[in-house]
Amino acid sequence: VKVRGAFHALVLPVASGLAPNLFAALEPAGLLQFWSAELEGRAQIGGTVSRESKLLVGAKVTVHRTASPTGIVVPSSVSVTGPDGAFLVEAQDLPGPLTLTVVPPPSEGLPIALVEGLSAPAITQGWSVSYGKLTPVPASGSIVRTDGKPASGATVVLTMDGGQVGSLAIPGASPIPAKGRFLRTLVSDQQGVLRDPETQSAQHQLPAGTYKAELWPGESESIEQGYRQTTVVIAAGSAAFKVELAPRVLLTGKVLDRDNRPVLASVTVTSAASSFAASTNLGNGAYAMYVDDNTSYALTARPLETTRLGSYFQPALLVAKGATANVLLPTAVLVRGVLTDSGNALIKDALLRVRCTSCTNPGIVDEAKSRSDGSYVLRIPTVMP
Repeated sequence: VKVRGAFHALVLPVASGLAPNLFAALEPAGLLQFWSAELEGRAQIGGTVSRESKLLVGAKVTVHRTASPTGIVVPSSVSVTGPDGAFLVEAQDLPGPLTLTVVPPPSEGLPIALVEGLSAPAITQGWSVSYGKLTPVPASGSIVRTDGKPASGATVVLTMDGGQVGSLAIPGASPIPAKGRFLRTLVSDQQGVLRDPETQSAQHQLPAGTYKAELWPGESESIEQGYRQTTVVIAAGSAAFKVELAPRVLLTGKVLDRDNRPVLASVTVTSAASSFAASTNLGNGAYAMYVDDNTSYALTARPLETTRLGSYFQPALLVAKGATANVLLPTAVLVRGVLTDSGNALIKDALLRVRCTSCTNPGIVDEAKSRSDGSYVLRIPTVMP
């Protein structure tokens, strides 16, 4: 591991019976250091998980510290309940607040249970997580393209935050509510039927309610098929639902210099859900790409040749039923150099970025990789965006 300055080390043991440990504010002693760590301060938390007084088998239980001075979440080991519904996790002996998470097996149709804000308990054994009466609904689903044909290889993620789904009982303390969070990922087959990626089952046990559904097209899907966010309602009884991908639209434009001359450049747009890229290979500095509709993107345009032109960044470009975004690249100062380590050895393939933090639109204004001889060229705009 290559580090410089103070660093934190989170050690996640593979062997059972050992707790993850966080070692904070470490300082490397020199260019080469052999570092050893002793895992200690272990706390064991044990108990059972049940559903309406019936022990739950195959649930994954973890405990982690909610807040940390380092900002690093320190998890416990993961325990999977056996036939007796029992779990035993190993955690670093840290103060609270703590969060207990129970992930039930998909076949149970239960949401994830979260017990948050736990103080460091005096009693760490005999914990009991109990799900209340929840009636999952047998459901099936399918996904189609915008032309009504089955969409294969698509991913559908269903999420729903519920209220109280159960409670945690610790000996000698009052029951603590457990909040519910449901998350299910499904993938479509050749007929567009949504299946569990692990079991391949087309029948799903889902709690009744209104779900946020995010749809992503498969990798082999045509470029005209795009991401969509919608809702799926699962009502009491049995339910079948169908969702449809969204049509993508064209984003077009030109990349020019300040004298309106075409520039060979790359154009990238990025949203929270997707990223698309194109180059100005259509002549006259023009580019075109299919993107998701009704979406706000961050747009970046960078010249592909080493010229005295800088990059362009636009943090919010709204695309609604298509859009045109023309770009004027600013003039730039070329910064050349050679990247070496403290022993003057050349460093190749390193990524260098220049970020403007005081601009009207803060962000990365240029980036480059060091070549095999350690050399690099960065373009700093003379007028910041």
